[in-house]
Amino acid sequence: MYYNNNLREFVRDAKNSLSLTTIKLVILVTGFAAIVFAGSYIHAELSYDKHFSEPEQIYRVTMSSEVGGLDNHTPTSYPAIGPALKERFQDVKTFTRVFSYKFARFSPTFAYKDNVYVEDEVLFGDSTFFDVFNHEFASGSPSQALCHSGSVVITQTIEKKYFGSEAALGKQIIFNGTTPLEVTGVIKDPPANTHVKFGFLIPLSAVENWGPFKFPPELLDQWVVDWFWTYLRIDSKQGAKTIAESFPELLQHYIPEETKTNKIKLFLQPLADVHLYSSFDYGTDLAANGSISDVYFLILVCAIIFVITCSNFISINIFSVVKKHKLFGVHKVLGASGKTLGWKVFQHSLLFVGVALVLAMVLLFSVAPMLSNYLMLGFTWEMNGVTALIALTVAFAVAVIGSIYPSVYALTLPIAAIAKGTWSQGKQKASFRKVMIGVQLVASTFLVTATLVVFNQLQFLKNKDTGIAKDEILMLEVRGTAIPKQYQSFKNELLRHSCVLNVSSVSEPIGREVQFMSFKTEGNAEPRFFKILNVSSDFIETFGLELVAGRDFIPHNYSDSVGGFIINQAAAKALGWTEPVGKEFSHAALRKEQGSVIGVVKDFNFEPLHQVIDPLVIFIGSPAWYISVRLEKGTQLSKIADIEKTWTKFENSKPFSFHFLGQAIEKTYQKEQRLSRIFALISIMSVLMSCIGLFGLIAFVLEGQFKEIAIRKVLGDSELSIVQRFCREYVLITFAALTISIPLSLFVFNGWLDSFSYRIPMEWYFFAVSAVLISATLLITVLLRVIPASRINPAKILRE
Repeated sequence: MYYNNNLREFVRDAKNSLSLTTIKLVILVTGFAAIVFAGSYIHAELSYDKHFSEPEQIYRVTMSSEVGGLDNHTPTSYPAIGPALKERFQDVKTFTRVFSYKFARFSPTFAYKDNVYVEDEVLFGDSTFFDVFNHEFASGSPSQALCHSGSVVITQTIEKKYFGSEAALGKQIIFNGTTPLEVTGVIKDPPANTHVKFGFLIPLSAVENWGPFKFPPELLDQWVVDWFWTYLRIDSKQGAKTIAESFPELLQHYIPEETKTNKIKLFLQPLADVHLYSSFDYGTDLAANGSISDVYFLILVCAIIFVITCSNFISINIFSVVKKHKLFGVHKVLGASGKTLGWKVFQHSLLFVGVALVLAMVLLFSVAPMLSNYLMLGFTWEMNGVTALIALTVAFAVAVIGSIYPSVYALTLPIAAIAKGTWSQGKQKASFRKVMIGVQLVASTFLVTATLVVFNQLQFLKNKDTGIAKDEILMLEVRGTAIPKQYQSFKNELLRHSCVLNVSSVSEPIGREVQFMSFKTEGNAEPRFFKILNVSSDFIETFGLELVAGRDFIPHNYSDSVGGFIINQAAAKALGWTEPVGKEFSHAALRKEQGSVIGVVKDFNFEPLHQVIDPLVIFIGSPAWYISVRLEKGTQLSKIADIEKTWTKFENSKPFSFHFLGQAIEKTYQKEQRLSRIFALISIMSVLMSCIGLFGLIAFVLEGQFKEIAIRKVLGDSELSIVQRFCREYVLITFAALTISIPLSLFVFNGWLDSFSYRIPMEWYFFAVSAVLISATLLITVLLRVIPASRINPAKILRE
């Protein structure tokens, strides 16, 4: 009976105060949806790779080295490490080595019947791969899946892509146009939160069939090539510690003498640390890693939304109590205890929060896919046990926090003053209201400033002059095709198209970290290491680079092809050369003739703008990796079809694929773009939630001050003076909020911008815009309620 009465009272209150109910619902639904969505994503980030059995037993071997004064840290190591550790330590239950095709600057093809596709997610692994990573099989056996070198394991998505409704098991697909592979297993698609993703898994024993490599099988027993990811299953943490301590002795025993000077070190990285705690050089990991700092940032965002939601809910709950002060007074006169009144307030809060939570989940089901796509999260929101727990925890916390102060406030209501009709809210309540408003303004101003800073930094990165004509350059991957052997003919054919201005080859996809080599340089006894670009003679002209000294490569010039080097200004500075042209310069490792510097190119950003421009050496080499095609500005995509026709004349076994250099470079700033969108979305949400909450809050404040307004008007106050009087306190609150949020923003975002080698300054207008926007929003919200209140007929109020 008691609970039925409370429920009826809850429904009656919701109907009688429809505007109050709507405001609370909008704030709670928006806040819950945002927090649950972000919380689910945070959980997904923190649970990477935890779906594998006993993930705490899985470690991988990473490596660092110092080559020519350059420190390198990679997640790869020598292929012989796994077998050596398995032989030495009983704690190593099993191991597997992995090689990823995408770091070979080559995209292989797979064909079934007449369908040929270029694929990116291709891994090679030992037969023990599924002993370490127990992916769930849809067909086939994990123990037999990689039993012979002519086998391949695929995912269900790949099975559907190549075979449709047919079962793939036992069928053959053609790898790189020559090698038949039998499908010996089909796994269920791996979850999104794993770094061990693949579409095709080929046995590591098929090393001799790796397309352009032609590696001998004995490579897997050597300590020379460090291109392999090695994963171990280790029985205990103590065993892992013992193994890690043995690494110096292991390296001393096995690695060749000539590489010992490189200060090589090995490390054991727990599987749980791979996704969020990896920061390796050259972008060498099996999948794009996250960052624990991003997780902390999202937690901060959730906390800000939670604070805004709670502060609004508390404020409006207090006014619900104020509006029903007579009812609470009657309850106290009739003997209701403080516990009973507090429980009543909490029950109403809990009921309201429950309704809001249901509506928030309905909203999430509708917008989550679109939201995830817009924010580029690579995350699929779904209602599961974890999501439900997050939702219920947040809702219960809001219900508790939102009812504690209102409950205490209800307990302190003076019965005598209520009975006489002389009770008023008092100064203590006004102070608390100002604190709630101030908290929201600090959060909103911080987020608006953050949006401006991140957006402007992103635009700076996208629009900065990198010294390259990136937007007109088309990149074609040619490694493993017939084109490198026919490069000159292919180039001549491309130049016949009216839209093609220049054609060149380059060894690296400009815009990401590049390789380095050692060189003998004039005046230096020891070899020096520099970043490199292996190009054809038209490279400078094709990419629109500026020569500041010397000359460009001369086509078909023998001395240029074997001993001509163009360096950038950073390399000249590193060598201390004021007049570099003519200085002796040659490869330290390759057996080539003595060369010299023939030109100096103006520094350009050949790597992401997170890094300073490193010393760079450009020299002529084989056109084996990428061909860059410079197009006229404004070239329509339809013209690309003509280039595709030229491609098929020279290469008909591998499908034509391309990317614009500018778009590829922009992808390196995807993290910053995602951050910009998150801040923008959260800022809009926080400002709207604050406005809605303040609109309702001010309305209910004024409702209790109508008598004061009426008396002031009777005593001669104008409407303008009344508006000014009521706006004055909100101006002071806004000023106080800005004095807190601006120094906080300055501290936080100066630190964030310092992570970029090229950054914008913290401009004054970031703070000015956020201050004006928040102040104007608050002022408009206040005026929309104060102006109508100032025009109320005082006779009507005083008569009541």
